[in-house]
Formats: sequence, C-alpha cells, structure tokens
Amino acid sequence: MCFSLPCPEDPFNERHGKKRKTEDAADTNDDHKKKSKGSKKQERATGPNAIPVRKKETGEDRLEYDRPSKFLVVCLNAIRDGAGASEEDGGGIHDTASWGMELWKSCAASPPSDVLDTSYQYATREQTAWLVSTACDIVARKEKLGVVVSCPFLLYLVPSQEKAVQVRSICKPLKSLGIHSVSLHPGASIEHQISGLKSCEPEFLISTPERLLELVSLKAIDISNVSMLVIDGLKDFMDLNIIKELRSIRGTISGDAQSAATVARNLLHGRITKLTTNDSVTSRSAFVAQHVHFCTKEEKTSKVKEILEHVLENHASKTAKVLLVAANDNEAQKLSSSLKLEILTVNDGSQGSTFTVCSSMGLINVLVKGCESLATSGVEEFEIVLVADLPPSFDDYVEILTRTARHTVAGEVHVIVSKTDAAHAKPLADVLANSGQAGSSDFSVLTPKGESQAETSRLMLLADSFDACFTSPLARSRRTAEIIWDTRDKDLIPDYDLREIDLYSFQGLLKHEGKEKYGALFQQWQKNPSDCSIDGHYPVRELWDRAQGCWERILTHEGKSVLVVAHNAVNQALVATSLGLGTEYFRTLLQSNCGASVLDFTPQPGGRPPSVCLNRLNQTPSSPISAESSAGRKSSKRIILVCQGATQSSSEGSLGGVGYAPLNMLGVIQAQKTAELLLDLKVNSIICSPQVAAVDTATAICEVQEAAGCLGADCVPRYVEMKNLLGLEIDDAFLTKQKSLEQIVQSGWMGGMEHQKLKTLWAQSEDAWQALVNELPEDDGAESDRVVVAIGHPAIHLGLLCRCLNLTMDYMPSFHLDDGSISVIDFPDGPKGGGIVRCTNYTAHLGRWSVPITKSTENNDEF
Repeated sequence: MCFSLPCPEDPFNERHGKKRKTEDAADTNDDHKKKSKGSKKQERATGPNAIPVRKKETGEDRLEYDRPSKFLVVCLNAIRDGAGASEEDGGGIHDTASWGMELWKSCAASPPSDVLDTSYQYATREQTAWLVSTACDIVARKEKLGVVVSCPFLLYLVPSQEKAVQVRSICKPLKSLGIHSVSLHPGASIEHQISGLKSCEPEFLISTPERLLELVSLKAIDISNVSMLVIDGLKDFMDLNIIKELRSIRGTISGDAQSAATVARNLLHGRITKLTTNDSVTSRSAFVAQHVHFCTKEEKTSKVKEILEHVLENHASKTAKVLLVAANDNEAQKLSSSLKLEILTVNDGSQGSTFTVCSSMGLINVLVKGCESLATSGVEEFEIVLVADLPPSFDDYVEILTRTARHTVAGEVHVIVSKTDAAHAKPLADVLANSGQAGSSDFSVLTPKGESQAETSRLMLLADSFDACFTSPLARSRRTAEIIWDTRDKDLIPDYDLREIDLYSFQGLLKHEGKEKYGALFQQWQKNPSDCSIDGHYPVRELWDRAQGCWERILTHEGKSVLVVAHNAVNQALVATSLGLGTEYFRTLLQSNCGASVLDFTPQPGGRPPSVCLNRLNQTPSSPISAESSAGRKSSKRIILVCQGATQSSSEGSLGGVGYAPLNMLGVIQAQKTAELLLDLKVNSIICSPQVAAVDTATAICEVQEAAGCLGADCVPRYVEMKNLLGLEIDDAFLTKQKSLEQIVQSGWMGGMEHQKLKTLWAQSEDAWQALVNELPEDDGAESDRVVVAIGHPAIHLGLLCRCLNLTMDYMPSFHLDDGSISVIDFPDGPKGGGIVRCTNYTAHLGRWSVPITKSTENNDEF
C-alpha cells in the first residue's frame, strides 16, 4: 500500500494525495519546521494549560480517534525505508505491530497510561520506531484539534553517546515529515549545542541525563512542558550511578508526563500498562516478587493469617487488594470462613468470598477464589496474590504469576507449600532461579548443626542488651534469629531486603556445574563478581542497593542497640556499605555462619551523618584460623595481626611508654591465650615490634609453637623464625599523645589523634605492610604454604588493615582493635592478588568478648 506524505494543514493525509506532490509536502514541512521561535512563543502565550478550540466531532471523527491514523503508518514506513537504505534491516517494524498497537492504545488513551516494557535491557530498533511514531501521531492529533504542542514534546533519555546516536538515526527519516529531533551528549561541545538549540525548537529531544541537566541549568532549554518521557536502559543508568540525575529530570517535568521505559521501576507511579515482546516467564513476570512459605496442611490457615498481617504492615499507607487462591471454590469458602473467625473482618460479599481485614494499621480487601474460577477474577488488577493451594498443573501457577500486577510496577505472589506439593518443588525452584528470586525462597532450612551454631551465638550474646532485631524473612535466617533473640519481649522485624543474594541462572549450582555450563562467565563470577552480569542483572550491585535501603530503616532506631540476623552475602554488603565501601569489596570482608560483626554509629553535631566504626568483623563461635578457605577458595598464605597484650601503662589509660613497659598480669594471660589459639596452626615466622610488650607476646607464641610436639599438636618439631621490624614500632611523636582509658577502649578513638601524628603513623604503616607481604612466597608450589604472625600495638595494626584493603588514612578511625586481639588476612591468589579479611578484633579466645558488644549505660572503670 502506498501513501503520499502529509502536510501541516493535512497531518492525517485526508486528501489522500490528490493534486499534491511529495516534493510540495516536503517543502511545506520545511517551512513549517523553520518558522521562527517568536511565532511559536506567541502561539503559546495562552499558557501550558490552554484549552483547545475543537470543532464539533462527527461520528466518523470520533471513530478515527479510536484507532491509529494513517500518519502513524507513514512514520513507520519512513523509518523502515530509512533503515533499508542503511546497513540495518528495518523490515521487522511491522512484525512488532501487536506490541506497537498496545503501546499506542496506552499513550493515546484518555487519560494516557504510563508504559513499562520488560522485554529486554534496551528498546529494540523496532520498539523505538513504534515509540517515536506514536509520539508523531499524538503530536499530529493535537495540532489537528488546535492544541499548541510545546517543544520538546518527547524527551528520550539514553545512558550513552552511542545510544543517543542510534536513536537519532531512527528518528532522522521523520525530518521530512516535519518532526525535528536533536541529540545531546558529551561527545559534542556544550557551546555548540547551546548555539544549535537557539536556532530551533525540536519536537524530539534525545539526550544523556548529565548533559541535559547541564543545559537546563544554563537555561539553554526548557523541559518543564515535556509531554512524553522515555527512559531506555535503566540498568545502565544504575551501573553508571546516575539515578539521582534521572529523578532530578523527572522532577523538572511539570504535570504528568507519560513514561514508556524499558526498565523504570523507581520512576513510575500509579496505574501503568506492562508490555513485552519476550514470551519468557522471566519477562512476563518482571517486578513480581515471589515468596515461598512452608508449613503443614494443618497450619495453612495460620500461615495465611500471618502473611495477610505482614501485607497489612507493609502496605499501611493504602488499602491493599489481595487475591487469595484456594484449590477449588469449596476450599475457598472454608478458608474464607476460617479466616473470619481468626481475624477482625467485615463481610463485603453476598456469598462470603470477599472480606476486608481491619486493623489499626489499615485495611486489606481480600477476594477468595478457587483455581477454576480465576478466569473471571481479574488477576491482572491485583498487586498481591496469595496462593494457598498450588494448582494441580504447574502451568496454572505460571499463568497466575505472569498475570499478576499488570497495571502496577511491582507485585507480590506468595506461595504456601506443604509436603503434598512435592511434585511442584523442582519446577517452582526453576521458576524462582530463572526469575532471579531463588534468594527469596525458603527451600533450605536450618540444619541441626546450624541450630547448634545459633545456640552458641545466643550464649555469646546472652549478656548483651538489644532494643530491636531485624531479620531476613527466610526460614533459615528467621529461625536463627528466634534462637538468638530467645525470650526477649519485642517482636522480630522481618525485612525483605535482608534476603540472600539473587544469583539468577547461577542459583544452586556447584562450582564444577557452573564451570561446565557457563564456562568463562562463571569464571568471571568467581574472579570479578562485582562486574559480572548474569541474565542481564548485576547481583552484587543489586545486593549493595538493598543493603543501603536496609540501613535507612535500621538507623531509624537512633541511640539503640540493634541486632541484625541475615545471610552471609547481605551481611558483607551491610558492613561494606556502612563504611562507604563499594561492590569491589564483595568477598573481601568475610562473614561466616553465625559470625558476629559489630558496627558502632556515633552521632555527629550539626545534623551530619554518624561516624561509623567496625568494632569487630566475623567473630565466630569456632576458631577463625581453623578454616582453610576464604571466599570459597583454598588459602595457604596468611598474615595474622596480633595486638600485643596489655601493659601497666595501657591499663592506666596512657599511651605514653606503652611500648617500653612489660606485659602486666592481664597481658601475660592474653599472650598465653593467643599462643594456645595459634597452636593448631603451624606458624612459619613471627615479625614483631622491638618494643618490650610486643617481644613478650611474640616469645609466648614462639615457645608454645616449638612445644607443639610435646603438647600433642604436631608429630614433628616446629621451628619458628622470629624477627624484629622497626616499622611496627610506635614512634616517639605518637607516644607523647595521652589518652584516657575511656577514649582508648572507645570504638573509633583514632579519630581524635592529631592529624600530623596520624599522618606519620600512616606513612610508617606502608613500609611495614610491604615488609609483611614480602614474607609470603609468590609461587604456589608444595613448599609455598606460609603463615606470618605480626605483633605490635593496635594503632599500627589499624594502619596495616587499611593498607591491606587499599584504603586511605581517613579510614583508620573506621576500625577498632583491642589488646590481645587477632585479625586474620588470607591470600588465596598469592600476595599479589590482595588480601581477604577473615576477621578483625577477634577476642573470643580471651573469654567470649573482651569488651561488651553493646555500650554500657553505666560508668564502669573496670576493663
């Protein structure tokens, strides 16, 4: 079919080309495009909310507005023909007509609906063609109705210059139709772009966020009247850490601009339309969180009640709609009746299938349906679906999942599983893994060994006071929290963001399975997890984002002591994000099962964020030196930082002369306990400060090591090389600084040191750290196993920790070490591969904790 080109006076081409040549139309469009900015501004003098003057519609006119105009097809054909003339094939544009028509219906509706596409990471060329052609159609319709169209009408945000050029090339054929587009990106000078914007007012603006905000701040362009906003490739925006810029742009646009986004969960609000050209379950169920709950058949009603109460708590600000799915209509009736007996409800349905849950927190409207009645229940309208009975066919569950929350960005599907559903366990696990939500599943429970570890942790924390306990909602973590929390009065606080890391296709794979199935990609996950993308997702970056959100909620308990019980990976993220460390520190600050890490938050004056100090990392019930692997990798090279035992001077609260005083009775006990702890490990060399307390501590360790045969720890004699290292000595400038006992013991006390003295200590730590690393062999031969013990004052060891982690001097107050404590650093990739911190300030060998985990509210002068 052939169409002649439209003109401004006939944008819908209603004259069907009669007595009108293509060249004439193009000339007219050029004239239209080149009209002065002054005339446009004069036309818009009535303001952005001008009421259009519209002729009386005939039935034919109204019918035409219910379907795309011929101008839309003209635009699509122009883009197709333009692509055909280039290296790319544009023939697929009309193959996506079904998707395009749904897009057009959403954008052309009154009122229009925002659109979220979950097909791929970026809009395809065909999808972009439909996006811009739909915008052209809307512009033409508005002009036909006499509505003044503000420029730019369409703002198309892209993450890079390359993407901007690509989108601009798709829009270029529309220029002959009177639609002018401009691309703005850092690849051109800003002066050139300012000059260009002065000479034209483009209908379409394609831009990177940073450059757009620059031009807006310089008043080179006004985007307050943008009518249609497209955000293409939100994943890349997240990777580039420019989400704040996106939100700033979204806030600059007045009114309710339409947003058609490839991925835009955090930018869309209210009713939307979800589209996809990808038929996979993952794409069709994007942004729908799946929660799996286990219980017996008899406990099902109680579990449903518990989930509804959780929904009520999380949606307190609005009335939530919940679809409750039972095995059949008869079971639905029984379940509804049982719930009404246990929960305060108001019956809303004539047959009792609908009721409202009432509480002081809010309301939930619940519709109870049997599986066979779901076809008429409008699953698409529900944000939350609770499947109390899995359907006989797992395909029916997939149908429920993919139909949930089609008109909101986020949704939830809760599934209750009992022993009778064993046949569905494998396909359900596969769906969770493919959707990247296996971390949200409750398929693993706490083992007897895990319960024993949790009980040991409970005893370790028994004397400590906590005001609140946050926990992952998953069963294994929640059970651990219940054991540790024990009989405390306050309820546990489940936080969904504390769930385990989502690994998508890698979920549940053993190492050899991952290598066989994914090869180089799995190796990248092992070597560089922070930059590894799995199924289009960056698991570690997503984990870091979740951890930051958790801190916002945890820190609302200001001035309180809070216990957080979660999983190893998310605990790593919590520790790192609290210190301001990025995703590159994943697997660098280890967390073991039931390992406790303590973070101290100290309020700062003037409303500044609190200072944060890692009081200790990964204090485990078992010895930190017994494990032979770090982050899942075997490690034969290790540096152990041992803080010298207490001296009379340190007990009196003075650092002056601390290195020149011998160990006091407490220090002797600390040194002996440390020596006993290290007995199970063959120490090759001891590097210590030449100061007396360090030498005394080193001597105690050396004597126990060489007596290993007599003590039954080794069948062959051990010979330990002992050296003095001046770099571990505290110099005179530092020793003149006096501190009270309270300041020394207090977490983060290094922050009170004079800058110059701290700078001197920092410079000293560089040579000391390098000397320790040089003690480790670089080869991986049979004789390469080596354990080096470094003994010195806690202050110098703080510098060594920061050197190990490639941090700056400013981070020294962010760590804390006590007398007699040990910190373990492994090198699974050799000394050149960097260290992995297994634990810091470990003191369990000294008798549980050497100082209380939570700060005492009483004055106590005893150490």
